[in-house]
Amino acid sequence: MKELYERHSHLVPIFSNSVFACATFNFGPRVVCHPHRDGLNLAYGWCAVTALGTFDHTKGGHLVLPELRLAIQFPTGSTLFIPSAIFTHYNLPIAASESRSSFTQFSAGGIFRWIAYGFQKKSDAVAQGVNPPEWWDDGKGLFPTAPQDSFASR
Repeated sequence: MKELYERHSHLVPIFSNSVFACATFNFGPRVVCHPHRDGLNLAYGWCAVTALGTFDHTKGGHLVLPELRLAIQFPTGSTLFIPSAIFTHYNLPIAASESRSSFTQFSAGGIFRWIAYGFQKKSDAVAQGVNPPEWWDDGKGLFPTAPQDSFASR
């Protein structure tokens, strides 16, 4: 993002010192996110989701990550970070008498491709002989891994 802001000085971060390029507010009264992946986000990037509203987080509003077989209680005011382009995610409904909104911060993958290709479209860069970046290899190296034997007892 620093490169982008240096190259295009008319652009400014969404918040001072933010590492994210984008943000969205999902206003209620009862925000429910259906199962999806954010395929246009940076594949190996993180997405920050903050739950807002007045609801019983033990009965609804859980963040569900089906591939990980997780349903996480997600109380109001909490923020979770997920790689939203990689994992399917959604939240459970809340009671009709409750309210839920959310605030999400993320970065679109296109921004990083634009920078990597020298601030131009991929097609223009390839026509000039620019080799495409090794996105997945670079990105997967950013995730920590656990030793294989740590899962043996599960």
